[in-house]
Order: sequence, then structure tokens, then C-alpha cells
Amino acid sequence: MTLRRHYSTRLDSARVALAALIAGTAFGFCLPASAAETTYQDLLNASAAPQNWLMRMGNYSNWNNSALAQINRGNVANLKLKFMLSLGDPARPTKATQYFTPLVEDGFMYVGNQWHQYWKLDVREERAKTVWKFDAKVQGGGKSAHSVALLGNNMYFNTGNDSPNPRLVAVDKNSGEVVFDISTSIPEAPDQGHSAAPLAVKDKIIIGSTGRNESGRGYVAAYAADTGKLLWKFLVVPEPGQPGSETWVDKRTMAFGGGGVWTEPSYDPETNLVYFGTGNPVHMFDPQGRPGDNLYTSSIIALDVDTGQLKWHFQTIPNEAWDYDAVAITQLYNVNIGGELRKVISQTNRNGYFYTLDRTNGQFIKGEPFTTVNWTAGLDSKTGKPIDYDPSKSVQDYAGKAVRYGKKAIDVRPAHYGMPTFMPNTYDPTRGITYFNAMIGEANYFNSRPADPVKGVPGTGFREIFCGSHTKDNAVEPIVRNVTNPNCKVSHGLLGGIDVHTGNTVKKLDSYYPAYSGVLGTDGGLIFMGNIMGKISAYDKDTMQELWSFDTGTQFAGNPMTYSVNGKQYIALTLGGRPARDEGSFPEAMALGQDVMLVVFGL
Repeated sequence: MTLRRHYSTRLDSARVALAALIAGTAFGFCLPASAAETTYQDLLNASAAPQNWLMRMGNYSNWNNSALAQINRGNVANLKLKFMLSLGDPARPTKATQYFTPLVEDGFMYVGNQWHQYWKLDVREERAKTVWKFDAKVQGGGKSAHSVALLGNNMYFNTGNDSPNPRLVAVDKNSGEVVFDISTSIPEAPDQGHSAAPLAVKDKIIIGSTGRNESGRGYVAAYAADTGKLLWKFLVVPEPGQPGSETWVDKRTMAFGGGGVWTEPSYDPETNLVYFGTGNPVHMFDPQGRPGDNLYTSSIIALDVDTGQLKWHFQTIPNEAWDYDAVAITQLYNVNIGGELRKVISQTNRNGYFYTLDRTNGQFIKGEPFTTVNWTAGLDSKTGKPIDYDPSKSVQDYAGKAVRYGKKAIDVRPAHYGMPTFMPNTYDPTRGITYFNAMIGEANYFNSRPADPVKGVPGTGFREIFCGSHTKDNAVEPIVRNVTNPNCKVSHGLLGGIDVHTGNTVKKLDSYYPAYSGVLGTDGGLIFMGNIMGKISAYDKDTMQELWSFDTGTQFAGNPMTYSVNGKQYIALTLGGRPARDEGSFPEAMALGQDVMLVVFGL
């Protein structure tokens, strides 16, 4: 595979058709043209070519904002459904967790489903014409990847953490043929898988991995884009004797220490650093079972792209207790703070704080709450750690809300479930605002089984919606926990906007139904997102007024994206839903059908 652009040459349709016909698991359809190569320079300049959407969040800085403005506040009310395509498999169940964000390059779309079946579609004529379909033939399935990556002549994807055999696969963009198909299992962290899309940087494909069933150890790895050769790997929970291992008091807990890498990183070509958010320590509700600060879990880590060397880290919560991981999407931008232009990385964290750090060295700049927080008394203005963190203790008890054996942590705010994780923010550089969506609620947390390091078994526990009742420790309360119980503090939706200069939340729109879709922004002054009832809406960035909506009739959790062809702008997303316990808080949401589909809107 060459990573050099061939501007003047294209494969003729006969070669495309022939290659497609001989592809192992791909089914080819003759088209008049093939796609040009995707160069590293194309990815660096992705924002300058808004007709394309070349990576999950649109650019390396994860802005998730498009310069397209044909669809705008003045005409979005006229937005109509243009075409749909079923992404289901008639031989398999329709229910899914469908997160997938489509990519578009030069009028060709790449999209996938929960069974790791992928399509290349020609969408140049306002309809979806299949170029090829590729079936990875996974075992398991039921949860899609977040997206794919493009580089050179290839499309890259990972198989999910619900499949027993994790893989990185490269498929030729023109023919649908397999270029390589490799196992991503490593001996230090077995029983892993992937949810995040790969990231293509230079001549490398960088992936994150997380344990199946909330166990094991997360890691980051880089592979050669042309051959799939493993180039380097970084373990989130280090090996004994390595830096960070001293923060695990009981070394026996390290083998199942957690720190999954669930989401896509950001990347800064100036620093040559890739920034990942890491998951909570395992088990998520057993801080006593894994004493110590538990590095590098619940952290933002900066790795050198070429070597995988850790350059800096920032841990949000040492010895974390409530699944407040740090996997939320990070964003990069330069901003004036206190009269000084700073190169920052920010994160709208699951723990209720918006963090701003210096992306060159990880220095804490500020952290401001975007919702009610009671698990800590606040953040230290110099270190960014919780004020109640005590470095002399190996087990922390923040604000008296940490989980303890035999005792529930009552009415912890915010509830972790549905807070920002894989749902992207959108950063508007003109307004200096990052917009986000979240589920805001209250919860009880408890441990139901302590860790057993001798047997290598992590602890376990649970989280339940706070309903003002407390009759049992170490068990679920025997009451109805959904919206039919007026005492329950069921999570509601929040669409918010944070001023990146101050870290303060300056825009808020509360909603009855929460959302998992993430937030897409455009230079048309619009925000697009959808809720658990299957409604996608367009909002005014300034007034937060809903200007348009469409009821899809099925659950969805995929992030919307936008592209243009022949001067016409479109909004696209995949349907498929995310059936989970917080949708269980709304029986009407659970009653919705599930159909995995591609849906595209235009004027």
C-alpha cells in the first residue's frame, strides 16, 4: 500500500468489478470510478475539506464541527428524509447497540453494523448504491464499532469487545478485498476487544483496547498501516516494577486492574502526541479491593506516536469508586485564558467536571463542574485532584461518598451512567464554546462481593437509581425504579454549552428524555443530536431552541455526521439503539422497536 496521492490515475471500472468479484467475503458492484487514496496530509487538513468526513469526529482535534453551512438556521425547518438503507442481517437478531458514525470521502460512504459487516456506498446521486459489502464473520456481535479509519487505499476496523477474537482488519477501499486480518490479542492482557474506531496517523494505525466483562487491562497499540505489524504497545495498568506500579498496593490486583480504552483519542501533530482517556480501575465499585491510586486508570495519557512512550498523565480520581472513568472524548484547541494563549486539551468528564489541561505537559489549568457534584468537596486549584484526596491513605473516602464493604454510598451525584463517555462534544471555534449532551441523575452505589486477589477474582457491585429509599446494603432495593415511581431521581437529558475560556457552563437545555447520540455542530449555527426515543433534532447554537425534528421510530445512539456532494449538504446517522438499564427507567423507550438502518437527510 502506498501512502502517496495519485492525483491523475483512477482504476477503470472493469478492474474494480473484477477485483470485487474475486474478493473473499466481499460482494462487488460495478461503478464508474474508484476512490482516490487518503493521505496523511488529507487527514491533517480534514477540516479544510468539509465536503468529506474522514474520521469519527471530523478532525484530529475531535472538534466534531463542520464548516458546511448550506443547511442553516434559516432553512433547517425544510430538512427532509432523502434516503435510507437497511444495515440489518436477516439471519441474525435485529436488536443491537449501534454506535456507528459513517465516513464520507469524495461521495463514497463507509458504514457498518453490529455484526461487523461493512458497506462502501456510492451516495453521489442522493441514494445509496452498494459498491461492496464485507462481512468480518465475527463470533458474538451485537455491538457495533464507533466507526472505521481511512488511510491510503485502505479502510481499517476493529472487531468488538463482545467477540472472543479481537482483530484489526484492513480492506482495500476499491475492491473490498482483505489486505490484512490480524489478531490484536497480547499476552499481557488477554480476553480483550475494541469499541473505539482505529486512528490513522502517519504510516500507523493506532487502536485502544478494553477487557471483556469489565475485567483485564486496557492497552494502546500501534500497527504498521501497510502490513499490520505490531510496532509498540502501552499497558494502562503497568507491569510490576514499571513506573506507576507502585500505586497498586496489592500487586495481585494488577492483572485485572481495568483501565479500558473505550473511545477515540485526539492527536496533535505539533507535539507528536496522541491523547487517550482511560477507564476506571476494576472492579468499579471496590476501591478497598485494589488499594492505591491505581495508575494509569481514570486518567488522560499522552503517548508519543512513534514510540508509544508515556510523556505525561493526569489522573482525575485516584482510587476511584463509582465508574467515573476518564474515557470521554478529549478536544484540542488554543485559547486565551487569563490573558495568555494556551495550547489546551479539555474533557467533559463523567464525574461532573470540565477539565482544562496544558496539552504539551499535562499541567492542570482549571476544572469546573457542569452539574451538581457531591462526591467531592471540590478540586485542588493547583493539582486538579479532589480536595479530599489524602496521599497518605491507600483507600480514599471522598466526601464520605466512596463505596465501602457493608455500606451503600447513598445519593451520589452525578450518577455515572449516561454521563459523557463515547458521545462526542462539538467545539465551535468562532463562539469558543464546546457543546455536550449528558444524562443527569442520582444514584446509590454498593459492593456486593469483595475482590479475591488470591483467586484472581475482581470484586463486584452495582449502581441503582436513587429513589429516596434505603432498606438494604449490598443489594438492590426491592422497589420499582423507573419513572412510574415519583420518588426516583431518574436521569434526565442535558444539552449544555461550556465557555472554554472560563470553563463555565453558559448554555443549558434540560429535557425529559436523555440522549446517547453525542452532538454534531455546523457553521450553519446548528447542533444536531437525538434522544432515546428515536427523535433527532436540530438546535440553534445561540438560543438552544429546537428548530427541526424527525421521529425515526427506533432507538439510536450513533453520532450524526455531515457531508456534501455536488454542492448539496446532507446529515447522516445510523439507527439501532442502545437498550440498557437506564432506558429501563423509561418503559416507553424499551418498548420501541429496533431496526439497524442508515438514514440521510437533506434540503
